[in-house]
Amino acid sequence: MSILPPAHISTQHWEEWVIKSGVHPEITALNVISLSGDRIYDYLLYSPLIKRRNTGRVTDSYLKRYRPLENGGWWCGGGIDPMTWEEMLWGQLKPDTPRLQSEKGKEFKGFAQPPKVVKYEPPPKTDLRAYFLRVPDEIWDKVAKRYKIKRYNSPLALRLWDRRKPMSFWEWVFLHPEIPIIITEGAKKAGALLSAGYVAIALPGISSSIRSLQDPTTGHNLNRHLIPELEKFAAPGREIYFCFDNDPKPTTRANVDLSIQRTGALLAQAGCNVKVITLIGDQKGVDDFIVANGEKAFESLYKAAVSLEVYTASLLWQLTYKATLRLNQRYLGDIPFPLSGFACVKSPKGTGKTQALDKLITEAQREGRKILVITHRIQLGRAICDRLGLDWIEDIPSSQTKGLLGFGVCIDSVHPVSQAHFNPKDWAGAIVVLDEVEQVIWHLLNSSTCYEKRVSILETFQQLLGFVASTGGLIIAQDADLSNLSIDFIRGVIKRESEIDLQPWLVVNDWLPEEETRWNVTIYKSKNAAPVLTQIKRSLSTSPKAIMIHCDGQKARSKWGTKNLESWARENFPDETILRIDSESVADPTHPAYGCVEKINEIVTQYRIIIASPSIGTGVSIDVKGHFQKVFLISQGVCPESETRQALARLREPVPRFIWARGYGLGRIGNGSSNYKALLTSTFKVVKANIRLLKDFDFDIDSAIEPVATATWAKMASRINASSFRFRDALHQGLIAEGHRVSVVDSNNEKEDEKEDKDNSDQLKTCCDTNQSAENQAVEMVELPTERKYLELKEKRNKTPSEVLEVRKYELKQRYGVEITADLKQKDDSSWYPKIRLHYFLTHDPEFVQMRDRQHFEGHIERGNGRVCLWDMKGYLPKVEALKLLNIGQWFDPKRELSSHDPDLIAWADLVKRFARELKDLGLGSFDEKLSPIQVLQIVLSNLDMELEKLERRRVKGEKNPVRFYRYFEPCDSRAEIFAAWEQRDILAVSSKLQQDSSPQDVIVPPPQNCDTPEYIERNPIGGVTENGCLFFNEIAARSSQSPVRNPQSPIPVKTTNAKSAPPKIDIN
Repeated sequence: MSILPPAHISTQHWEEWVIKSGVHPEITALNVISLSGDRIYDYLLYSPLIKRRNTGRVTDSYLKRYRPLENGGWWCGGGIDPMTWEEMLWGQLKPDTPRLQSEKGKEFKGFAQPPKVVKYEPPPKTDLRAYFLRVPDEIWDKVAKRYKIKRYNSPLALRLWDRRKPMSFWEWVFLHPEIPIIITEGAKKAGALLSAGYVAIALPGISSSIRSLQDPTTGHNLNRHLIPELEKFAAPGREIYFCFDNDPKPTTRANVDLSIQRTGALLAQAGCNVKVITLIGDQKGVDDFIVANGEKAFESLYKAAVSLEVYTASLLWQLTYKATLRLNQRYLGDIPFPLSGFACVKSPKGTGKTQALDKLITEAQREGRKILVITHRIQLGRAICDRLGLDWIEDIPSSQTKGLLGFGVCIDSVHPVSQAHFNPKDWAGAIVVLDEVEQVIWHLLNSSTCYEKRVSILETFQQLLGFVASTGGLIIAQDADLSNLSIDFIRGVIKRESEIDLQPWLVVNDWLPEEETRWNVTIYKSKNAAPVLTQIKRSLSTSPKAIMIHCDGQKARSKWGTKNLESWARENFPDETILRIDSESVADPTHPAYGCVEKINEIVTQYRIIIASPSIGTGVSIDVKGHFQKVFLISQGVCPESETRQALARLREPVPRFIWARGYGLGRIGNGSSNYKALLTSTFKVVKANIRLLKDFDFDIDSAIEPVATATWAKMASRINASSFRFRDALHQGLIAEGHRVSVVDSNNEKEDEKEDKDNSDQLKTCCDTNQSAENQAVEMVELPTERKYLELKEKRNKTPSEVLEVRKYELKQRYGVEITADLKQKDDSSWYPKIRLHYFLTHDPEFVQMRDRQHFEGHIERGNGRVCLWDMKGYLPKVEALKLLNIGQWFDPKRELSSHDPDLIAWADLVKRFARELKDLGLGSFDEKLSPIQVLQIVLSNLDMELEKLERRRVKGEKNPVRFYRYFEPCDSRAEIFAAWEQRDILAVSSKLQQDSSPQDVIVPPPQNCDTPEYIERNPIGGVTENGCLFFNEIAARSSQSPVRNPQSPIPVKTTNAKSAPPKIDIN
């Protein structure tokens, strides 16, 4: 079709649709008409509810209201009415000269509130509809091709079809629920999507997808439901995508999020698979995005769409509290902090949040008011204390002030028996500064370093904040990514402790980098980070300036970690100065990086290559200028996306950034769910099942958990899981939100570049193998320390490399109980221990796993004085019993050959898939319906570090193609020796416990030995547990919609019960 406008569309309106919005000319011609003068009334004023005179003419009030529209505009009809498959009368007019109205909907008369421009005019006194634009055959074919649906079968079918009433495009979509539909706002955006080959329904407004009844007494909306035309297309199994505008205005963004959640929930109830497309970049609407970036760029966003669950979890990063003070400036400067209460600061990285405290802290010190700084990282805390003139807790003995003015401390030490001997009563009326508060809270709730004392730290922290609030003190929480979660958590613990409901005094700085301070960011979407290595080599070869490399690993086993990157850099640049900064180097008195964070700006100028781990991820400010040329980042998604962006911002200078990030992150929490309620329910269910499986163990988990902390943990974990699902995209989006320019490179297309990438990757792999082998040998050769020496070394903050090796060897010896070899250390690095531990408990006396889990749970209860953090409680019993219930031992036969056509294996795999949700909650794997029986078995066996051996393909009767056969491969490693050591240790422990628990008349019977056969596994479930019914497995049996599961080859009896497990009563909304 000609790109010239047809007679019924003006050039101005044609260009708006076809040129500016990229809508196909035929779609535009079929749906748009230019109107002016009295003709607008023919399209707008057709409702029988409009007031008219006796002559039929509308009243003067309507004519006066719409008179500005007579200057002209374009009309887009609603297209095909899906309720009748006829042309829709409804549509909207976009006037060239919009009218104005007040916020209450009345005509603007030049005073009172500022007017609102009415951009689009629907017919008054009619219900809003959705757009189902008319589509030409060319676009119909494009859509059919995209989704691989054949429109016509044969010439005969076409002739027969001509005799019937023609089917419309939308009837065809309705009859094909396998075709996804995109919901957007505005007819032009739907036209742009249809032009690109996507089925798109347009809403006239983001909230017009739902109708509801209003309660006449309360005014609340009741009985929300989809508009009929959307409901018609909401077929079970159909994929529905949302693609609304990328509007930076907070109120608009909040309305969009609310609309997606409400409409998405109704679509999900109808059985649809709901996803959300997030636009990125400077373009506001999808039409603008496609015009600016092309259809291929949009296809990438379409493929990266996330589920409604993941999208909803990402909203937990939002800050919706009303700001007391709103700024838009490069540096915060002096903030008029209140003298008491709860002050919060959200301001971008590098805007001087710490410096803004100077005046407040100086005045407080002059008045003798104590200041407490709490961080999650020692290096960060030291830097802040140095900036504010405070002591760090470890430096108090050598300090002149001895901490009298206050001090800084890591959250790990906020408990009575730490080196700080922390007492909340010492901080009456004090100022408490929580820097990087989001990470402080997450560190408190989930870090391994807080594991042993987490409950004590939580209680002390709650007592501290409650006491400070009740004595006129000031609590300051600041973070570049401050969200409702942190504010709600702090308010919650204060209220529980002191019954004071503190409202936050909030400062929000909306500043975004100006043109000269924005970063130019390049993100590589290659399969690995090799292009970054190539870019590093080229950068160092073409410029004398330094580079900084950030990564999220440091161990020798991590190919892309600091140690291996250092080795790679030294091989390629032997004459360059290189500094590795990670948790080991900064704590090694013999390393150049020792103590470097406190004088980071002085140190970095002495090196040309800086390689850093997350040890300097937050709070450290590198302010030197002119020394660095570029910053590189290699991220496997181990750290949350927000922390990864923090690392990129350590160098303040706006030099180019080059990033490789994994598409899907590795740092998932719990069962990986991005629905915090599901995550919490899953965690609770597993822990409660574990308690029920323990013999004679009575513990009320419901009353032992802290509701505020538990709900916050679940919400923070779910949003991390959500960002992990789309880690690279979340990082990309976060950088754009910070105001930076981001470009994406799919891969190096030149063969020479590909070869160089591969060579660099292979060289790094060699470095990794060499370093890991050397470290393994060093651990084997180092002398095993005594228990006393180990405890001394463990307490030392700073250790030499040899001392680190000694600690590692002692811990391996305690873990495995056998001679520590390089091979064993290598296996341990690959997470071998939990797998063979599960194998051990599965194949040995059930009393051993009972003893282990009992000690584990009793330890938590004792350390928390009757209180626990349920997400820290991780037993083996549920996993062991689940594997026994599945009769996994029947497959431990190296003589039996298996294929995916084996009827026994097929039935067994079906059983596993029926239990998929519970097995995922247990951490035993994800079992998709599409998995073959062999794949299912391989996943289950991998939990025990077992595998199937691949055999040849053979012809099988009834199968067209040859079938691959497999057989169980019996492990040939050192686990048998380890099991023997564990068994001997456990026999002594059980015997000792029996002696303690028994009376003199009791006969002590040692547990049986050599009980590692499949037959033993099935004959010896945990005594008195499965026989009496375990709630967790009863739920599994109930969900399988049949009588209690019982494998005919397994003697494990499973009885049903009507008992149900109620989740803890926690306010998680």
